[in-house]
Amino acid sequence: MTRFRHMMIRRIADFVWADARHQTMAWAMLATPEGATPAQVVAAAAAVEPNAAAILSSGRVISEGNSDTRRSLEFIVDTVDYYSVQRKLREIRSNLRSSSYAGESSSGTLAEEQLAAAQELQTRALELGKRLTSGQ
Repeated sequence: MTRFRHMMIRRIADFVWADARHQTMAWAMLATPEGATPAQVVAAAAAVEPNAAAILSSGRVISEGNSDTRRSLEFIVDTVDYYSVQRKLREIRSNLRSSSYAGESSSGTLAEEQLAAAQELQTRALELGKRLTSGQ
């Protein structure tokens, strides 16, 4: 497995998916052997999600003439990562606002841990946002 592919898989493993079908398709496609043809990758997705072809063709990556496949993949993963981080942040904010922390002795520690996680995620979101808007 190439270093690039391994790095992408590690990043994707941490995503919080808005649609479980997309997660299932992503893992099926990543499970294809390196060097698989695009048709084989789509077939792997279709094996786990009957609507895979329609879902995959509904998206589009706008690329410049000199953009390579690797950069396009990085852009897609950065975009999904950004929205995953946003979902994680919303979940933490919701947890902090909920009454589940009220009245528990460990709630202060848990809230501090959640705040620290939120701060790290916010930093990550800013980094991803800059990368996505600058094209780097």
